[in-house]
Amino acid sequence: MKDTVFANWTLSKLLSKKQSLKFYVNTFFVFQITLVLTSVYLISTINKPALLAPLILLNVGVQLYRNKHRLQLKMVEQEIYSRRK
Repeated sequence: MKDTVFANWTLSKLLSKKQSLKFYVNTFFVFQITLVLTSVYLISTINKPALLAPLILLNVGVQLYRNKHRLQLKMVEQEIYSRRK
């Protein structure tokens, strides 16, 4: 009985972690879209590449952070799948 309760608790915890990781991945995606649109706006109106460098670096940093969360999400999904078998 204790094993079943622990397994259900662990699965519940993994599902909760999956939801929070999905939220982070989606939030970072929206943030990246905003950065790209801001960059396009700055290119079309100001035409000063020096102002774009920080935005490009920030976008690269957000992409790396998003990839980290996507990898964690895949690992959690695989763990959930293996526990449900």
